[in-house]
Amino acid sequence: MVDKSFKRIQSFVHQYDFPIGDIVRPYMDGLMEEFEHRPKIFSSTVITKKAVNVKIRNKELIDIFQNKLEEILVNNYEIGEFERVEDSMALYIQNDKEYNSVFHNHIGFGIVAVFYLALPKDGGEIEFVN
Repeated sequence: MVDKSFKRIQSFVHQYDFPIGDIVRPYMDGLMEEFEHRPKIFSSTVITKKAVNVKIRNKELIDIFQNKLEEILVNNYEIGEFERVEDSMALYIQNDKEYNSVFHNHIGFGIVAVFYLALPKDGGEIEFVN
């Protein structure tokens, strides 16, 4: 049964309805705490800035995400056998003081999901280059 919320954006870019707000809200305080205490990035011997991404360590939240993502995959694609990558979810939070808006890619990550709880006034776009 194909998900009715499916939207094909490009051949390899698809969109699905996903209740991200409902899933994340109960864990938001813990996620914000992890983000606030994220490690610094070192360049040679000089601390340059804080990391922009933090691995999500809450196993319960990871299971909820992965179960929902697996449901979308199994119901919409022929994927055969697959193995969960347990240490693969990261969090990026930005506000008007802390943000890192740079072109980047997710090559080598297989399936990638991007979620926004609240779109920023400026930025936040996702662009695709063929």
